[in-house]
Amino acid sequence: MIDRYDCNKLYDRAFLERYKEYIPVSELQDSRLWREIVEQRKGQIAREIAA
Repeated sequence: MIDRYDCNKLYDRAFLERYKEYIPVSELQDSRLWREIVEQRKGQIAREIAA
């Protein structure tokens, strides 16, 4: 589930917080879920810097 490419809209921090008990940490770092969370955070930081 955390590596599905067709679930981009599902992948955010809220999803991780909701299901963190079921997601093994060893699988998280190289997953699509992790990459989406990092990209979202990177965009948020860029907007904060630009403001």
